[in-house]
Parts: sequence; C-alpha cells; structure tokens
Amino acid sequence: STNPLFRIFQDSSAGGGAGGCHINTNNRALIITAKSSTHVTSTSGLYLKATGELGIGEDDPDAKVHIKNGNILLESTDTGSAAAPEIDLFRNSASPADADYLGQLKFRGEDSAGSSNVYAKITAKIDDVTNNTEDGLIEFALRKAGSNNIGARLTSTDLKLINGTGLEVAGNI
Repeated sequence: STNPLFRIFQDSSAGGGAGGCHINTNNRALIITAKSSTHVTSTSGLYLKATGELGIGEDDPDAKVHIKNGNILLESTDTGSAAAPEIDLFRNSASPADADYLGQLKFRGEDSAGSSNVYAKITAKIDDVTNNTEDGLIEFALRKAGSNNIGARLTSTDLKLINGTGLEVAGNI
C-alpha cells in the first residue's frame, strides 16, 4: 500500500549499528524507518506522502498528521509568566459568518461491536462576527443513547444546559 519516493533507515548490519541509507526515487513518499539486520520494520517511524499527509508510526496516514500509538508533548522552558506553550487553532476564512465552526476536539472510541464512535467533542464557534462586538461560544457534545447531543453551550453571557441535560450539585447552587 506504500509507494516510497525515499526510504531512509538505520541499518544495524552496517557495522557497529552505524546508520545506513537507502533512497528509492521511483515512487511518491519519504519514509524513515528502523531496520534490523534482516528486515525493515513493518510500521514506519516517519512517512510523508507526496500529497502532504504525515504519518508518525503509520505507513498510510489518512489525515494531514496521523500519529499512531503515540502522545503529543508540547514543552516550554520559559520562566516568565506568559502562557506557554500554546496551541492556536486559526480558521483563516475570507467570508467569516455567525455560527462558523472554528475548531473541534473529538474523543473517539469503539463500541461493543467494534465500530468507531465520537463519544464526546468540544467545539468552538463564532457567535457574532460583527467588528468590535465579536462573540464566541464553546459547545460540549456527548454521546447520548447512540447519537451525538449538544449538552452544554458556554456563550459570552451564559452557561446553557440544553437538549435534556440536567444540573446536579452536591449542596446549594
């Protein structure tokens, strides 16, 4: 399923574990992988398709960045008081409009039949794009009886529990 443009790997058979390099220019990807003395590992360390998809631990990435069996760590060693590190999700639209989605974090898992489902998601939206009176909102959606359901919406003025979401507290509100 892979057509590498370049294949770069560590060749442990090259004496003392020295790195080796094999370049294949007949195909359409850059692959960097570990290689034992007998074979290349089946899953690449790094795979870059000619169409721009990057796989880390994934030979056939199906997103712009596809990380398999890994974690993401952003580290700042700044000793100042500024927020760091930061993740900036920027929708650079030529025609921004009210209710435009700005970004989304999805939390997926499998059900008992092995199907992939979004069990929860956090979505940022534009509430009002009017210059100098801009407003944003955050929606929290949860899986409810087999369907995604927006349970809470945090606007610039209110926290709204919607679509049958109740409020439960231990003590007084």
